[in-house]
Amino acid sequence: NALAVANHPDLSQPWTLEELTGIQGIWAMEVFNGHGYRSFSERDPEMARVLFGKRILWDQVLAEGRRLWGVAVDDAHRYESGWYDQGWIEVPLTEVTVEALRAALEAGDFYACRGPAGRAPKLEVHVEGARLTARAQDAAELRLIADGVLRRSVRGRTLEWTATGEEIFLRVEAADPNEPLSVTDSQPVWVVRPT
Repeated sequence: NALAVANHPDLSQPWTLEELTGIQGIWAMEVFNGHGYRSFSERDPEMARVLFGKRILWDQVLAEGRRLWGVAVDDAHRYESGWYDQGWIEVPLTEVTVEALRAALEAGDFYACRGPAGRAPKLEVHVEGARLTARAQDAAELRLIADGVLRRSVRGRTLEWTATGEEIFLRVEAADPNEPLSVTDSQPVWVVRPT
């Protein structure tokens, strides 16, 4: 009954696309690792931005049709300031019970957040028919990703997109324009293609 996560998909021994699309029993994959980011930042800041600033592998997995949610974590190896409160998930619950939390996680009703000192933009994504609407409570840049490609970027609190039916998935990133590493990722929204 556990929810298994593919950890460290892009660190020292990276997962391959074939492994992530073929392995059974995983519910999500790690899309941000605070400890890994901090470790790389000290050795090679540019590499850290490349590895942890893009969701390339996740997007590739999703484009293959594999439905994996994305999680952000701290990966607590060290309990010193700056080594924690960098990656987490936020789950919008109407009731706080184990059952409600489990149902939300299984349904992908949560956001993967990363940012210094536990701060990232608040994001809400709603879908009605073919129309996706994303709202950020904080002033943010909103980016719509379709099949791994940036399709729209807006400065402000609202982004709207109407799916064409050609996309496999859509997802939204909300970024704090004043803190480039402070980002909230939505879970993928699967586009149902007309038959």
